[in-house]
This record gives sequence, C-alpha cells and structure tokens, in this order.
Amino acid sequence: MSRHSLPAALLPLALAACVTNPYSGTAVPPGSSTASFGGVVFSSVAGETIRVEVERPSGAWTFLGEGPVDRFAGWGATVVVPDDAWRLGPCGAARFRFTSSASGFTLPGLGAACMDALGPNPALVQAAPCLVQTVELFRGQVHAGSLVVNGQAQADALQCVTVVQGDLTVVGDRQAGPQGTYAPGVTFTWTNLAEVTGNLTVDSGRTSAFRLPRLARVGGDLDMLSTQFITLTTTSGGQTQADTIAATFDLHRLATVGGAVRLRDGKDGSLSGSAPEHDFGLDGLWQLGGDLRIEVPVFPSRVVGLRGLLEAPRNVVLDLGATDANDPGLLPALSRIRGDLSLTVNPRGQAVLPSLGRVDGSVTITPQSNAVTFLPDFLPLLGEVGGEVRITGATVACGQPWIRSLRSVGGMLRLTGGSPEGAIGSTGTSPLVLGGFLLSSTGAAAVPLHADVQVTGKNPVIVTSNPRLCPCQAQTLGASLASRGWTGVVQELGNGAAATCGALCPALTCP
Repeated sequence: MSRHSLPAALLPLALAACVTNPYSGTAVPPGSSTASFGGVVFSSVAGETIRVEVERPSGAWTFLGEGPVDRFAGWGATVVVPDDAWRLGPCGAARFRFTSSASGFTLPGLGAACMDALGPNPALVQAAPCLVQTVELFRGQVHAGSLVVNGQAQADALQCVTVVQGDLTVVGDRQAGPQGTYAPGVTFTWTNLAEVTGNLTVDSGRTSAFRLPRLARVGGDLDMLSTQFITLTTTSGGQTQADTIAATFDLHRLATVGGAVRLRDGKDGSLSGSAPEHDFGLDGLWQLGGDLRIEVPVFPSRVVGLRGLLEAPRNVVLDLGATDANDPGLLPALSRIRGDLSLTVNPRGQAVLPSLGRVDGSVTITPQSNAVTFLPDFLPLLGEVGGEVRITGATVACGQPWIRSLRSVGGMLRLTGGSPEGAIGSTGTSPLVLGGFLLSSTGAAAVPLHADVQVTGKNPVIVTSNPRLCPCQAQTLGASLASRGWTGVVQELGNGAAATCGALCPALTCP
C-alpha cells in the first residue's frame, strides 16, 4: 500500500474527507462476502453520495454501491464483494477506492499499521502520515482448535489468522546477550489476531514490547506473565551498563474477557538498578466475567495497567507481596467491586485503588509479613462495604485517620494484630456505621474508632487479648455505643490488668 501523495498543505483537508473505518490492512470476518465502510467528507451537499469501487484481477475498477452523506457530513456503505476481488497477497485482500459524487474527490483511507503505532485516540495532525490512496481488506482466517505460538516467526506464519477457536498460548521472543543476559529492544507483534474463543495465556518472553494490537475479545480466562530481565549495553564512553527491563504490553483494543483475569510478574536473573515498570496495558478492558487477580511476587517492582476498568463483577485479589502499595497507575478508575476484595500489602499501604467507593462483598487486608502501616491515600474513597472488613497487622499512629471515607460496613469490622491506634473510617456528618466490631490481639492502647461510631442493633462488640487496653475502656466503648442506639453487651476478655491500667481509666480514643 502506498501513502497518499498529497502536498503537505492539503493533508488536513484530506483528513477532513476520508475513510475512517475500517483501516486499510485489517480484516473482514472469515468467509465474509461483504464489506462495510464509513467516514467523513468536507461538508454535506444535498444528494451527495460516496461511491465504492473494487479493483478486479484485470486492473479495472468495478462499482459496488454507494452510501448517502448525512447532514453531519458522515457516510456509510455496505457492499457485496465479488469472489475474484479477494486476490492480493499474502492473505487474499481486496482493494477499494471511494469517490464523492458531488466533488469527484477521491477519499483516502488510513493505514492500520501506521495508526496502530500512534496508539489509541491520536490527534488529527498525527494521523496525517497514515493516509493511503486505497483501502485493502482481507478475509480473516480461523484456526480451529487449541494453539501454541512461540516467538515472532510462528506469529508471522499465522499473520492471516484472526480467530482462534480454542485455547491459545502465546510466548514472546528472546535473544541471548552476553553473560547470561538478553538483548534489549526485542519485540513481539501478532497484528491481526482479533478473537480467542477459549483461554488466552500470554508470556512476554524477554521482550521490551509485546503487542496484540487488534485483539478485541477473549471468551475464556486471560492469564498474563510479565518477566523482567537483564540487558547489557555499551555506553558512548565504552563502559558496560546493566539494565533491568520488562515488557510494555499493547492490548488496548481488548474490551471483553468472558472469564477470569490473572496478571503476574516474574524475573530472570539478578536485579540491577531501579525496579522496572510492568505495564500490562489492558486500558480498553471494561467487561470481564470472572475474578480479577493481580500478583506481584517480585521485589522491587511496579505494576500498572487496567486504567479503564470501572467495575469488577466478582472477586478482586491484589497481592503486592513485599512491594509497597504505591502504584496509583494500577486500576486507577475502579469504583466498584461486586464480590470480595482481598489485599496483601507490605510494608507500607501508601496509595492503592484511588477510585474504589464500594465493595459489595467483604474486604480482607493482610500484611505480607508482620504488619502494614496505613497512610491516608490507602483506599481513600472506600465508603461502603456490604460484608465484613477484616484487617490484620495494621499499624497506625495515634491521631492518624485511615480508610477515612469508610462510612458503612454491613458485617463486622475485625481488627487483629498490629498496633492500630489512629481512628478508622468516617466521622462527623456521615459517621461510620458497623454491623459489629472485634479488636483482638493488638498492641493498641486506645480503641481505633472515632467517638461517633455506631454499631447496629445488638450485633457483637468483642474486645479481647489487647494487653495495653484496659477493661474499663472496653466498657466505656459499650456505653458510648449504647448512647447511639446499640443494644448489645461488650464481650471483654484478656485485656490489660490493673497494674497496667492504674487507678484512672485511660481515654477511650486517641486525642
């Protein structure tokens, strides 16, 4: 395909009148005998149509049909394509051209490879170099049955396959470097794959970029592994420089996964320098049918991606391992989880799930080792939890609020271990309302709640095995809750003794 040879001054004009869908170099469904097109023109002229022609084996152009231009200067047309027109290599493409009945102007198209390189939503001026004189489309091919593709050469051999009917495993390339390292700049691209009906397993190999740019749907589960590795390069001064890198994934058109999604990182070789970023992309994914699980066993590392996911339909498991929870680029837009949320965090809960407002199920937060220090931007907008909230090993300084938007917990709030003294949840106009409370085996010397917290009905309130907390403080908590409608009895056992507490009862909460 040749680029459209217009003078530079006319490129914006051509972009204002062109075929915008589909891009040249893409596929129609396997076995299709029709093709659909759409685009824009300079301005709407009464009665204007866009004529669609196809090139035949003789080189002649045959008129296939036309589509009217609407009052918004847009147009669309679906045409039946003769079988002999699907003839161009390597995948059996047909070549089309488009002409305005009003102006006689031939509308250019946009080349897919060029547009893919620009990423999603490029600016108009960026698309100018992607203009092509004609649009070529090919009939996609189907691979029936499960498939393993290992490396770029195998992907190239399958370049015409658009649908895999079965499970697919894809492994990226790798090129050996000196001293057990790998070469930098290695990429993997399977351009035309659009759908996998079964499960998709992706291993980035030892690439710096892994691309499935037109994949739109996975019918089963999606499992992705990003492996960081060592490269050696020679600087301009002749010095050898070691770098740790990981792949950047491009699956920006993937919108639907029918099953679960699992993302995880790994490493090959000893780490060198700062932690690389594992960018899983997946920014177009908005619908999944199963659980979402993200595992970060490598320390140190940074995992980002899934920037467009607004809601998770089932459970979310986020295991950050030994890495600080400080990746605001991971699931930044996720606002609701319809199942449970499980978080494993260590050593600092700094910034995680910045937009999450509601969890329909339960929330479980566990330290990867002994304790986790919660900072103000940890789950900063979480307001409602339908089930329980279970937090182990929380360490929060006296006077420090945490998970400060939390105002409703349908089940019990269970705080075990650690030393939580700062107050959890909301206060003031929307105070925290709990379906029960447990404080057990902590080092807290004060109850980590705001003074206006509420417990519904006569749901249980249990304060047990907190050696620095006095029995009288537990009873004061009961009286405070009763003044706001609670009708239960505090269950208190194994807390501080008289020798610890002294003659005067300490304050219930931190000042």
